[in-house]
Amino acid sequence: MLAVLMAINVVAFGTTGNGYSSPLPQVTPLTAPLGQSVQVGNLSIGIQELRDATRADNPDQIPVLPDERLLVMHVVLVNSVASAYTGVVTYRLEDKNGVGPRARDVKPSSLNIHQGTSVHLTGLFTVDKTFVPATLLVECSSCSASNGYKAVQFTIPAP
Repeated sequence: MLAVLMAINVVAFGTTGNGYSSPLPQVTPLTAPLGQSVQVGNLSIGIQELRDATRADNPDQIPVLPDERLLVMHVVLVNSVASAYTGVVTYRLEDKNGVGPRARDVKPSSLNIHQGTSVHLTGLFTVDKTFVPATLLVECSSCSASNGYKAVQFTIPAP
C-alpha cells in the first residue's frame, strides 16, 4: 500500500517520498563543466562553486538531520540581451541516475536583471550523507527555446 501511495506521489507531484525530484521529460539540456558560464537564450548562467556548507552559509539555520549534509552553490546570472529578465530559474542537484533535490533558500528569491547587469545567487541543498552529486541541472523558465535549449546540465567532477 505504501509503495502505491509513493508511486502516486511521484506521478502527481514529480517527487519521490524523500523530497527528491524525479527526472521529468524536457528538451535536451546543454552540458558544461561546473565553473563554465553558458548562454541560454538571453541569460548567461555560471555556477561558481558547489561545496559543503559552513555555518555562515546557513544563516536561517535550515535544520539538517544527523544522516544529512547541506551543500551550498554560488551562481552568477548575466542578462546580456533582453531589456530586463524577470523569469524563474530552478536548480536541481542530481546523482548518476538523474535523481536529486531542488535547491532551497535561493537568495535573492526574485529576479529582475536589467540588460548588461548580473546577479549573484546562493542556494542550499539538503542531501543524504551518502549522496554523490553528478550533475547540477539549471532550468530557465522563460529563456528562448528557439535555439532548442532551456536548461544547462553542469557536470560535477567525481570526489
